[in-house]
Amino acid sequence: MANLSPITKDTLSDKAYRIIKEAIVSNSYKPGDILTEEMLADQLSISRTPIRDALKKLQYEHILAPGGGKKLVVSEVSEQDIENVTEVRSSLETLAVKLLEGKMTEEKKEHLQELSDKCRKLSGESKKGEELEYLEAETAFHMYIAECAKNTFLYDMIDRTMLVNKRFHILSGTLNKYSKKAVDEHDIIVQYIINDKYDKAAEAMKAHIDSAGTRMLV
Repeated sequence: MANLSPITKDTLSDKAYRIIKEAIVSNSYKPGDILTEEMLADQLSISRTPIRDALKKLQYEHILAPGGGKKLVVSEVSEQDIENVTEVRSSLETLAVKLLEGKMTEEKKEHLQELSDKCRKLSGESKKGEELEYLEAETAFHMYIAECAKNTFLYDMIDRTMLVNKRFHILSGTLNKYSKKAVDEHDIIVQYIINDKYDKAAEAMKAHIDSAGTRMLV
């Protein structure tokens, strides 16, 4: 019989991954910055092993790129990346909405409305430093729909695309002009879901993603 290690709620590698990822998304580490295991281990006061595991995951997610030797470089997010991600999101999130049919209880619908309301509350002229709060709320809205679709593969793919979106918004400064329109589109999607009109909700989601991609590049 195999000897299995006990499952821990949160490993050092998980914590390091989240901390480094948040620093990159918030632009504390900027595109082109070089990261090394030694530097990060020193900053986080942990050994290199969990740092190494965290960096492998971030490299897999294309947040970091090889920089020669053992160095890694914080990757850029280009307009082409946004065009590519928008194409993928349009298909994935439309599918997620279609998969909601028969799975949305009244409690889930209420929670989705609450997430949409939170986005509206945080939208508009965000002060510097508050942008990430809106982006977290928007991500929570989209990821809750993905969660309710009950398809783990779909959820993971949508999660990766949302990360690219968040980074581009922070780097490009496009959030304020984007969020005002986005929250109106969220409300339309939610109302269709509340009324069990999933085909209409899927159409509204596709229109939202396509429109959002265009707004980010204007």
